Amino acid sequence: MCLMCVEIALDRMSFMEARRALPELIDTAKSEEEKEHFRRLQEASDEEMKEIALKKTGVK
Repeated sequence: MCLMCVEIALDRMSFMEARRALPELIDTAKSEEEKEHFRRLQEASDEEMKEIALKKTGVK
């Protein structure tokens, strides 16, 4: 689970803030799995990003 997903799921990070941070997260990701996760978030709509974050974190 990534910190960005936690922050999105808890509404402590806006989608705009997340989108600004994603390129750097992709560049510095330690594994291909992390990079792919961040790329999925980058390509997702706001609604899809929230769904991914909720699913990853289990926050309701």
